[in-house]
Amino acid sequence: MEAMRPQRCALPRLCRLLPLFGLLLLGFTVSPSAAWDLVLLHTNDVHARVEETSVHSGKCGSNGPCYAGVARRATEIKRIRRTEKNVLLLDAGDQFQGTVWFNYFKGAEAAHFMNKLRYDAMAFGNHEFDNGVEGLMTPFMQKINCTVLSANIKADKSLAPTFGISYQPYKIIVVGGQRVGVVGYTSQETPALSQPGPHLTFEDEVNALQPHVDKLKTLGVDKIIALGHSGFTVDKNIAKKVRGVDVVIGGHTNTFLYTGGKPPSTEHPEGPYPFIVQSDDGRKVPVVQAYAFGKYLGYLKVTFDEAGNVVKSGGNPILLDSSISQDPEVLADVDDWKKHLANYSSQVVGKTLVFLDGECRFKECNLGNLICDAMIDNNIRYSDGGEWNQVSACLLNGGGVRTSIDEKTRNRASQISMTQVQEKQYTQDITWSFYVTGKRLKSAELVCFPCRFDHHGGPDLRLTLRRNLRPGEAERLHAQESVRTLSETTRPGHWRIPTSVWYLVLCIISICAKLLMSPS
Repeated sequence: MEAMRPQRCALPRLCRLLPLFGLLLLGFTVSPSAAWDLVLLHTNDVHARVEETSVHSGKCGSNGPCYAGVARRATEIKRIRRTEKNVLLLDAGDQFQGTVWFNYFKGAEAAHFMNKLRYDAMAFGNHEFDNGVEGLMTPFMQKINCTVLSANIKADKSLAPTFGISYQPYKIIVVGGQRVGVVGYTSQETPALSQPGPHLTFEDEVNALQPHVDKLKTLGVDKIIALGHSGFTVDKNIAKKVRGVDVVIGGHTNTFLYTGGKPPSTEHPEGPYPFIVQSDDGRKVPVVQAYAFGKYLGYLKVTFDEAGNVVKSGGNPILLDSSISQDPEVLADVDDWKKHLANYSSQVVGKTLVFLDGECRFKECNLGNLICDAMIDNNIRYSDGGEWNQVSACLLNGGGVRTSIDEKTRNRASQISMTQVQEKQYTQDITWSFYVTGKRLKSAELVCFPCRFDHHGGPDLRLTLRRNLRPGEAERLHAQESVRTLSETTRPGHWRIPTSVWYLVLCIISICAKLLMSPS
């Protein structure tokens, strides 16, 4: 039998072209696979919400629906990691401050549960510095596993060998065989907002980020995420001005972005998710935040082409409500940690024989008065030796008081626990002091814009005047007057105190001053 031979092509020229056509066909079939998807899960401004919360991010009651909490977040993160190929979990700062968890554990709880959920990177927020650099180093920086980022914080020589080497300007993460650069930034206003101390400099975000992004480019990294905590306006400016940044994930302003129909909860969108910014070099850069308090988990899917350009982006914040179960393992861990809070949370810090009304948004309330009087009283304890104490008036936003204290429902002794005190205020705000002249006060208008009454409430005014007295004399010579805010609408979303009210305030101050200065 004659052996079979390969048949020769009847059209030799066509046969010579077939390999070329094959290469072209191969190119067409490969090019779609060059597109690469990256899922970015992100949180910001969690503020020590370890346990599940109410709809307004306070303590979750037995009757109402519950949201957030690290155990519920863990469930959703695990689900997405199972269903998506390339996933990064990032935090844009302000894990610190806001509940009894931080007051007791000082950041150890944040590090522990971030490790548990396997965060890939985090940026410093301003509240991370509330206990100073030492309070940040111990315990948080000692315990956190993921890299903490900020390109615009510079440590001087005294901190360079310690704190200066504890964080990085950027990190290169390999995910799905691709290198992704994450570069961090922190609000330049942090020295005015927190307690970082004199040895750290907070530089302009755009100017600080650009050289590090350029360096990432020279290292061959063509997918770059800016992760930081400076507010939505700065986030958008970074997207516009910093060449080479592909995505911006921000925090600080608790911005809620949403795409679609009716939002899933009480938050009102400030724009679409993602918010697209046209950069100065002609690219479309997605910018995102995920509100605050761990109520949402940000979900952004970004598609890159083979050159590292963003060709598509989409997603939405995922509401972590009761339809998502709490991860049993993480929940058990929360319960174990919670046992350590028992003695601290239950300690008695005071008593009340009257109902302490916390409804301060549109009227004066005695719980708000108590908080403001406590601020003044604390200031009097540290006399500077002058005739008048350094601070003689107190201003407190009405929405900062969250709930009331009922003297009838706690116990027979009408005791107030540490937990109750912590639950009453929106966050553990820092008290600021400042000078204001009589002329400025007389002509001032207090403007709140935009007032978000569902969370912060309307403006309310509380004034307390006291002389700088010796211990024990404060109550005997205490003279005070309070003024309820008379608000008027100026334009949608804006409220102000009319100048006429400030005249009344000035008169009250003058009268009280004369009474206090007159011989007894």
